[in-house]
This record gives sequence, structure tokens and C-alpha cells, in this order.
Amino acid sequence: MSRSSKELMGTPDSLYYWIPGEMVVIVRLPRLPVDGTLDMLVEQVRAQLNSLLARYDLTLETYGTHGRWLDVPAMPPIRRRAFIFGLQRQQPLLAIFFHTRHIDPGFVDPTPMALSYLQGQLERLEQAGLQLVSAMPNWLVTAAPIFYGDGGPALPPRPAPALDLPTSGNAPVGWHITSADADIPLDHNDAQEVVVAVLDTTHHPDYLHAAASRPELRRNWLLQQLATNLKSADGSFEIEYNRYPVTNDVRTGRDFQNDARYYPMADHGLFIAGLIRDIAPKARIRLIRILNDLGGGDLYNLFAALTDLEQELDSGAIGKLVINLSLTIMPDIRRLPYVWFERRQWPSTQLMGAIRILTHIEEGLRLLFESLYAHGALIVAAAGNDSFSGGVYIAPTFQGGEQNTSGWADWSGSSFATPIISAYGAHLLAQGLPAAQAITHIAALHERRSEKLFGSSPDAPSLLANIIRVQQRFQRLS
Repeated sequence: MSRSSKELMGTPDSLYYWIPGEMVVIVRLPRLPVDGTLDMLVEQVRAQLNSLLARYDLTLETYGTHGRWLDVPAMPPIRRRAFIFGLQRQQPLLAIFFHTRHIDPGFVDPTPMALSYLQGQLERLEQAGLQLVSAMPNWLVTAAPIFYGDGGPALPPRPAPALDLPTSGNAPVGWHITSADADIPLDHNDAQEVVVAVLDTTHHPDYLHAAASRPELRRNWLLQQLATNLKSADGSFEIEYNRYPVTNDVRTGRDFQNDARYYPMADHGLFIAGLIRDIAPKARIRLIRILNDLGGGDLYNLFAALTDLEQELDSGAIGKLVINLSLTIMPDIRRLPYVWFERRQWPSTQLMGAIRILTHIEEGLRLLFESLYAHGALIVAAAGNDSFSGGVYIAPTFQGGEQNTSGWADWSGSSFATPIISAYGAHLLAQGLPAAQAITHIAALHERRSEKLFGSSPDAPSLLANIIRVQQRFQRLS
């Protein structure tokens, strides 16, 4: 039995989920397809896979025509069903989204069965000319958790401490984050040459403009800076709100008692953008909406946004890029077996078959991130932490009912450590360090306080950063 979005429609009670009846296959292409042939290529792959699955009463259907699109009338139309990446390769890669159907309509989720049969026929497919390098369920994507807990920011935001100080001319005041470590060199141009792409939730740009004009928020210097950047339309801060289709059938979050509950978190991405703007004042921030207002999404928008960014890198439209992913995608390799093989009733349960399946499931995402890295992108993803950060928050009220009188909030979770690393990474890229050296520099700052990860020593401790110490201080701007 799968863990799926149907379980998410109530209170979430599991760690990881996928969309039932949906899958992603990644195939290796002999060359880049010429314009206008991609849809034909997708249909050729679908026909070839269906010829293999037919004996098991399984069928792959065109994405956006079945499943959720039949059950929910408000689902957005799907204009792209496949995404090309690995543009630096002689043989690029193609990710194709499909619906999986079983001849028995009562079969709720045939995706694991279909994936297992495909993974067992890789040699046969390759002999027929189709190199299927990875196949996986359409994993849900959610705002990042606290220390590997359930998906979603661990707790809702709370008002930041009120330390409003009198200033001449009612000048802006607020919190400011600085590094307590002298070992992180800051770019003298404040990372002006670097694009930081934040893939997350966001409000519509008009909502940000309206919030900045609210009397109680006019002295929030960080909000005013973001609003000014956005209004200038010079690329210093952009919100890409409608570029990708966002659905509302995936939700995440927890309450003040740390129990799983949903709550609106459209401010999540703005909070992250604010932390980046605070630390890297001139970085070019692009806040790209791939998650809905309840912090949920799936692989479709992640593949869409990341492959579009690779296209921009490949064309030269972007020079230096940091990608901030304050979100979770799928269980790590230590949890994946327990999620994937729970109460399994399909073939290949022996050890070697299991290892092969798990590797095949992970490979597609690994290749996607490898492709961006090959173009020089620095990718910063969330990990476990339980710290608090003061960040910009523009909703009129907090989840506890408090009025938002300052636009500042404290919010815990690994989501908010990520942009701190992204911002310092932008400083390092701006000074000419390639992504690999930037990672090494950040990871080598201090001796590690603990070698423990889930009770055992990490396999590659040199790749793990120690705690980077930052401090908050209240400031007034004259």
C-alpha cells in the first residue's frame, strides 16, 4: 500500500508520500531533439513502454488527462509533459511524466507495480533502443522539516520580539543577521553578479506591494527593501508567480504542539528571500513559485523550474547561479527501503533486486542535480536544524491569532538555515570561486561538533558542514 496524497487530505501521519497513479521516467537520448518533435518522441516512448506493460494489465497515459485531472475540475492544464536536461552531455536526458492505470479500476495505485516491471526489463528495453536510466513515483515536494521530521516547517511563525526604538524621522528599524565567523569572506559588491533562485511558496507581487504600504509595516527595513527592489523591475528581486501550474491537493505543516496540522505558509518563500537579501544585499533574487500556499507540490514543478534554469545557464542568460531548495523531495537512502518496500506485493523482493530498484529510483534526481552542477550552479538544500531566525512576514495575523504589527517573525525549521548558506555561497561565487570550492570552503570552516547522523558516523564527513554561527541584532537605519 503506497503512502500517497490521498493520505494527505486529512492530517498527515507519515514521513514521505507520492502522488498515486503518477510516475516519472528518465530516458537517455542519442541527441537533442529538433524543434517540434518532442511530443512525437514522448508518444514513441509511451508506446514502447506500454507494449511491455500490457501483459501485466498496465497502461501509461498522457500526463494531465487522467487521475487528478478527472477527479478535480479545477486542476490547471498541463502544457509540457516532458523536460530535457543534461545539456552538457553528448547524450542528453528526457524526463517524462505519465499516469499509470490498471485494467482493474479498483486498483488505486498501480505505480509501484508498473515501476517494478519496468525496472526488471531494462536490458530488454535497451536492446530495443530505449535507454531507461531511471523511473520513480511522482514524489510530493513539501516545505522542509525540522531535523528530518514530518514535512513542513516544524512550527508556524511567531511574532519577533518587539524592540522598536525611536529614531529621527521615523527611520526604518528591524532585525539584521550577521556572521559570527570571520572566515566567510564577503564580496565587496555584495554578490551583485549572482542570481539566487528560490524555489518555494510566494504571494502575488501585488500583495507584497500592498503589504509594504500598510502603516504598521512601513518601518520594516527589509520589507521596504524587497518592495523597492520589486518595483524597480531591474532584476534585483523578481517574483515568478504564475510560471508553473500550482495545485492545492498537497498540504503540509505542524501546529504549536508540534502535531501535524495544515496552515497557510505563502510567506515561507518571502521569509527565505528576506534572509538572502539581508546577507547578500545586491544579489539578484528570483522567487519562483513551485509550491502552493499550504507548502505542497510535486516533482512536476521541480523538474520544470530546474530544467528551465539549466536552459538559461546553457544559453548564457545566467552567469553565476545559486539554487535555494528549502524543501524535501523523497526519503534519504536509509529511509527509502522502509517506505518503498512496506507491505510490498509485487516482484523483485530479493536483496540485489531491491538494491537495483532503489538505485534506479534515485538516479533521475541525481542526474538532474548533476546537470546543474556541471553548469556551475551551487545548489543548497535543506537539512535538519531547529534554530530560529528573524525574517520578513507580511500576513496580517499569525497562526496563534496575534496581529502582525511589525512584519518581523521568528520561524523555526531547516528551511531557514538554507538561505543563510545560499547567501554566503553567493558571496563566494561572486568572488570567483567555483561551486565545488564554495562548498569546500563552507564545509571546512570549523571542527565538527558531532560526527553523529542517525546514531552513526557519516560516510563522507568532509562533505558535511559544521554549524555556521550567525547572530541576530536589532538595528535602526538613519
